[in-house]
Amino acid sequence: MNGLPEVAGVTTGAGLPLAGAADSCLRIASIPQRGRVTTGGFVEYVRFSAAGDAPEFAASIVDSPAGPGGRRTPPPRMLVVWHGQRRVPGIDQGVWVRVVGAVSQEKGITTMYDPNYEILASKTELQDRLTTNRQVKSHLSGKATR
Repeated sequence: MNGLPEVAGVTTGAGLPLAGAADSCLRIASIPQRGRVTTGGFVEYVRFSAAGDAPEFAASIVDSPAGPGGRRTPPPRMLVVWHGQRRVPGIDQGVWVRVVGAVSQEKGITTMYDPNYEILASKTELQDRLTTNRQVKSHLSGKATR
C-alpha cells in the first residue's frame, strides 16, 4: 500500500496478538501528511465537547497501549474527530479500532475527521482473553487459580 510500512505484530497490552489489526493498516508513525489511509490502534482517551459548544467527539489513538511500567518517550498519536456527534457508539477508552479516512496535519498533530471505523476488540473482550490465558497457564503449570 503506497510503499509505506504496514502494521505487523500488533499486540494487546498483555502481548497477545490482535486479530485483524494487520489487515492493510499503517502504523501511526508512518502515515503520510495528507491523503486517504487505513490505520488503527488503541484508543488512549476520548474527549467530549462542552454543553454550549458545537457537538464534537474526539479520540486519541496510539499503535499500542503502554505496558505496566509506562512509557519513557511519548508514542506517535493520531486524533480522530467526529463532527456533529456527542458520542460515537463503541468508541471508548481502551478499545482497539480500525479507521479509514483522509488525514491532515492540524497544529502538528495527525488528524482524521469523520472516518469510517470498525471496533476490533472491546475492553471486555480483552479482559476475557487475559483471564482465559491466565487460567490455561495456571492449569498447565498445575497451580489452581480462581
